[in-house]
Amino acid sequence: MVHLGIYTLKDHGAGGGYWADFKKDRETELISRIENGQLLVVHEPHLDLPQWRALTKYDGVTVSIDLFHFGLVLKRAGQRKENFSLRFPYWRCCQGR
Repeated sequence: MVHLGIYTLKDHGAGGGYWADFKKDRETELISRIENGQLLVVHEPHLDLPQWRALTKYDGVTVSIDLFHFGLVLKRAGQRKENFSLRFPYWRCCQGR
């Protein structure tokens, strides 16, 4: 994540990342972190799929990447909105090969 200017995961301030957990973090707090330029690393987004979908639909989110066990959510100026979903768990998509 160094190419995005993110060197550490930290709780406060712009330019860092934040390890988000839907069990303890409110959606409004996560949105304010995105607006401040932080990258969110969301732990187990599929445990609360409605909250993950609401977060990725928010206008301030430009890029979301669903990696199944964790998700990445960020705001990048000058980029159109994109949502990526990688095929995880891989053993479900590749059975019988």
